[in-house]
Amino acid sequence: MDCRSTKQEQQLKIILSAFILIPLLTISGCASPPQSDPSKVDVECAQQCSSHLASCSSGFKLFPVVAQGQCNDTYDVCIKGCPTRTVAEDVEEDITSNVTERLNKLESLLNSGVISKAEYDKKRQEILDSL
Repeated sequence: MDCRSTKQEQQLKIILSAFILIPLLTISGCASPPQSDPSKVDVECAQQCSSHLASCSSGFKLFPVVAQGQCNDTYDVCIKGCPTRTVAEDVEEDITSNVTERLNKLESLLNSGVISKAEYDKKRQEILDSL
């Protein structure tokens, strides 16, 4: 009877360990990050997906790893549902960033006294007309 009792105790310990370890691993694990690349889709749609991910990820969760995994999966589905970026959008973004850089540089030249206000105004208008 001692052998049988010991065997039952060991089985009970294994079962109790499983009940303790499984939830502990679920709570303390890591969720994989989203797999989608938002730079390849429409900017506004990607921003909406990112906003939803942020709100989904915030706040108290009973099982944070599971919840974060679900948020990341939802984000991936959202990004995959967005229209892809067009070449025109990429070119427009490049032009806009280039114009912004040129205007910032022009303003710094004015502020440092390298060019006059009249030169600044003339060149600024040329840059804006190039759009």
